[in-house]
Amino acid sequence: MAEPFPCVGLSALGSCLYNPTQPSTIYFSIGEAVSALALTLAVQQFFSPIYRFRLRAYGLRFFYLIIPVFLGFACAVIAALLPSLPLAHQSFFEYPIVWEVLGGIFIALSYATMAVLMLRPARVYPINLKAFVGAAATFLTEANDSDRVRFAEDLLFPRNLTRLVEVASAWARAEHYGSMVEFERLREIGAPQVIQGRAPISAFYLFGHRRELEAASHAGTLLRILSDSQFCSVLVRRCPWLTVSVLGYISAHRLYAEQLTPFIRQLASQALMSEESIVAKEIGFEGFGATPYLSNSLFGDWYMLFQYDPLHNMHFGMGDELTEGYVDRLNSVAKLIVQTAVKNQDLHPQSYMLSVHAAYENLSSLSG
Repeated sequence: MAEPFPCVGLSALGSCLYNPTQPSTIYFSIGEAVSALALTLAVQQFFSPIYRFRLRAYGLRFFYLIIPVFLGFACAVIAALLPSLPLAHQSFFEYPIVWEVLGGIFIALSYATMAVLMLRPARVYPINLKAFVGAAATFLTEANDSDRVRFAEDLLFPRNLTRLVEVASAWARAEHYGSMVEFERLREIGAPQVIQGRAPISAFYLFGHRRELEAASHAGTLLRILSDSQFCSVLVRRCPWLTVSVLGYISAHRLYAEQLTPFIRQLASQALMSEESIVAKEIGFEGFGATPYLSNSLFGDWYMLFQYDPLHNMHFGMGDELTEGYVDRLNSVAKLIVQTAVKNQDLHPQSYMLSVHAAYENLSSLSG
């Protein structure tokens, strides 16, 4: 009959017939550990730029995922050696099963992290905002069109976009506070309540809200980076439905940040200038013309027109090349903008109507 031993090396658990020197079952063998190690190293070959972005967005490196696998392998080796060592096997860590379980936990942790990175879009949190911005900027300088499509699914995730806009708005609140303080000062000295340019922000406010404003600077930088012409071109050509969804979300939730304006305007520019954009297919009366979702989201939504003035970039023309397709698309969106203004009874001159006028002036200068 087997000699009883303290259960898992803990006397408080009583005695068990499990003999640490002759374990009946090896739950996690060296061969399995080697297989897990080899498979993990092979996974690295399949890591595309989007997964490297997700790692960087959380401040991680692939090396951090390899360490737990090596630790698991080491635990499996220790578990295999323990039965052959002349030990009393009274301590908790002298039981092979303890090391087998630890090894399994280490490797499971590594694989679980990989699975999350592969299956779940990256998220923006206060703790990883700076890392997320740096990873996004690096990604956009290295990516091709296919990578940008997958990147858009992560970056334009509604919760990410909402958090970025909310964080970036801290500077707008600071400027509003500065204006209130300046108006109060002018009122006290009896001066005309007129501010030239932006009101100064007090040093006390800047110091008291320094972390909030630093985070706002990072978020604002990323929102401006989104206006990259190649990225916006991919959005209107390769993933228009995602773009429509994002624009609809911005309008429905009344998201506004000054730093987001260049992105909206660049989307509109690419939608008008690219012959491959979905807007080029929406100007007809058949096919996509029956459901002009992107055109309506950009140019048929009063909130987008009033807050972001999507045609503003057309003030500066479209280069030296003038195409019939561009003229057709401009006519189509101009008509849609006028219809939206009439529908919302917005009959006073607005900046978005001035942008329509400027776009046609540039068109006349090119055709002349």
